[in-house]
Amino acid sequence: MWHSASCFLVFFLKRQANVIPLPLVYGDTLGLLAVLVVKHKDGKKQTVITDTTWRANTGPIITSEIYNGEKFDASLRQEGWTSPGFNDSIWLATKLTNSSRGKLSPPDGSPITRHEEIKPKVIFTSKSGKTVIDFGQNLVGWLRLNVTGPAGTNIRYANHSPGCSRFEQFKSYHILVCHLCFGSSADYQAVSLIFS
Repeated sequence: MWHSASCFLVFFLKRQANVIPLPLVYGDTLGLLAVLVVKHKDGKKQTVITDTTWRANTGPIITSEIYNGEKFDASLRQEGWTSPGFNDSIWLATKLTNSSRGKLSPPDGSPITRHEEIKPKVIFTSKSGKTVIDFGQNLVGWLRLNVTGPAGTNIRYANHSPGCSRFEQFKSYHILVCHLCFGSSADYQAVSLIFS
């Protein structure tokens, strides 16, 4: 049985070109099965499906797993790839795969959504020289950073800082993110994993 990450979109299309950008991060062989139904003002419906006219390419996300962390190389970013007019002529062609392995079923639980934003209570340096971000409470969520550094700088962060006694209770649950800078300032947030 295949599980699908269901997503229901309701929005107004622009008069000219429109883009449906979808990042895929799980699995050795990635695939997408999607249907977009457009309802026109006159009541007519138009269906857009995934087929071989879609294009694909690699990006800055090298690896991304909910428990094993993420590796992100900012030098591989392609600005504008989510906008109409982007030149995808060097992107890879897609191919049809055999999808007859089972029946699609929706996820068992509700989707994870953002409810609020929380700023750190304290930012300090531990005895081991690590920068520790303390939100003053237990929480589950995404960490968004504004990352700045010379090209090639490797920024690593985790939900536990070895050598900091305040977080020793979490040392068995260790998620690590590596971010390779590209020499400019940019906001960064891991795609697949959450911190708790």
